[in-house]
Amino acid sequence: MNEWFCTVFPNDLDEMPQDFESYVEAKEYGDEMFGEGDYTIESPC
Repeated sequence: MNEWFCTVFPNDLDEMPQDFESYVEAKEYGDEMFGEGDYTIESPC
């Protein structure tokens, strides 16, 4: 099990956050789904 992950939090509160195993995956998803700057990526590590 991978302990490290990134979560994409959309600026639109009606959208659900999504977890990814890498920053690259999280950024690609955020850019494609919400547009650059319309989300925040956070990690608990």
